Amino acid sequence: MGWLGVGPGVAASVFANVESGIRYGWLAATWAGVPAGSFFLACFLLERWIKAQASVSAEASQSGPDAPWSPLPDSAESAAVASYRATLAAGNPWSGRQLETRFGLTRAEAAKVRDRVNAESNGHQPDEDQGDEDAQAA
Repeated sequence: MGWLGVGPGVAASVFANVESGIRYGWLAATWAGVPAGSFFLACFLLERWIKAQASVSAEASQSGPDAPWSPLPDSAESAAVASYRATLAAGNPWSGRQLETRFGLTRAEAAKVRDRVNAESNGHQPDEDQGDEDAQAA
């Protein structure tokens, strides 16, 4: 749709430039049309580049097993984990109450986030099935 505006505008500009240069000869008339042609070429290349960037962006946003890593968290819990890691690295980690308030987590979810990140920071793997083992032992 945009080319309907660019095309006639460039044509009118070429015509006006050539008409103004024709009194000085054909070489001057041709050279006077170059800026409008260059503008048209630049618009065309920019449009193609933007379209290519949009298609690359669309491909990157598709989810799947081979989708690229996204820095944006996909849930409140993963956002809380990322934030807790950052505050732990800074030396002033969030409290459980702060995690509950800022990320809308329950007390159990906040405790799970803190335990998981603290275990990872100590080089341990958090024990996810500890609650199931306690229930089986009883």
